Amino acid sequence: MSNYEKAKKQAQELFLSYDQEEMIQSFGLGVDNRYLFLNFCGRRYRINRKTGLLQWSEDGFQTACEGGFDEAMTVYDILSHAGNDWIVSGNFQTLESLSRVKSGGSSGPGNGFFRKYEQFFDTHTAALERACIALGGFPAGKGDVAFEFLLFPGFPARLQFWNSDEEFPASLHIFYDEKICDCMHYETLWYTGEHLLGRLREIASL
Repeated sequence: MSNYEKAKKQAQELFLSYDQEEMIQSFGLGVDNRYLFLNFCGRRYRINRKTGLLQWSEDGFQTACEGGFDEAMTVYDILSHAGNDWIVSGNFQTLESLSRVKSGGSSGPGNGFFRKYEQFFDTHTAALERACIALGGFPAGKGDVAFEFLLFPGFPARLQFWNSDEEFPASLHIFYDEKICDCMHYETLWYTGEHLLGRLREIASL
């Protein structure tokens, strides 16, 4: 078992210690005796209420796939903050410039973390734009491609992408509300961004 799988398993087990009724009320989750249901990044997910296992499906759960590391860590982290008072400020900041980091909090991987996606989408803005629309995004902000997404109820994110030119390489940034760290851990935002970009690449490749 890899370290990623171990961390996901630990988060899954920890999830079971949280108040599920509070999650249902806070996030308006679908629910039955066996599962909690939610939408995230253009997919339908369910969480087993006894084991904490996260799965997604695109056919109404006639078939189901286990959620990967990035999406699982994001979903568990958001739901674990059920009951927290959080009001969207409407002001967006990049991952690198969130105020928690400026004030000495934990930092993320930093510049170059999304380089593989910058290279993949460079000069393929039409495919990226189609993928953004497919995930329910709407144009917002500046860039060769710039969209806003509602990845989870009350959880907006923005993508800004610029193609390379004679002077500068391709550039991609993910923006979150400046108050986002009131409802999830800063480190988790990198997993969220990685999952969003992976989904966009997957759709664009089709």
